[in-house]
Amino acid sequence: MSIRTEKVASVLQQALAMPLQSFAKEVGAGFVTITNVQMSADIQIAKVYLSVFQSKISNEKFLQKLAEEQPRLRHDVASQIQLRYAPELRFFIDDTLNQLDRIQYLLDKEKEKSQALGGKAYDETDESDADDADAEDSEEKETK
Repeated sequence: MSIRTEKVASVLQQALAMPLQSFAKEVGAGFVTITNVQMSADIQIAKVYLSVFQSKISNEKFLQKLAEEQPRLRHDVASQIQLRYAPELRFFIDDTLNQLDRIQYLLDKEKEKSQALGGKAYDETDESDADDADAEDSEEKETK
């Protein structure tokens, strides 16, 4: 991304924050956070990634309602930022946190399996083995 697209994305994120919060409150979507905004190179399309917490409606339903509300949000953005054209807004649910939780769950599960089989956990290292190997390497260098 160029510096200009990054700046526009940042300004767009700030301009969308309050209208999105009020819209989410209206439809019962809970707390909405804009996690990322990615602009196309020509600044005509903005991909807006959202995290939704404590929602009373499903994420799909919220995105559907948001798509219906997109023209009004686009108008709000156009009135706040100085661009020739207001970018088209495309909304997506950011599932990064869910993916991180899933990876952590899988790592914890493997750690438990390893410990149940009598092996060491991945994050446990035996420092004495590493020190012994370093000592042997230094002794070999000294004898040469």
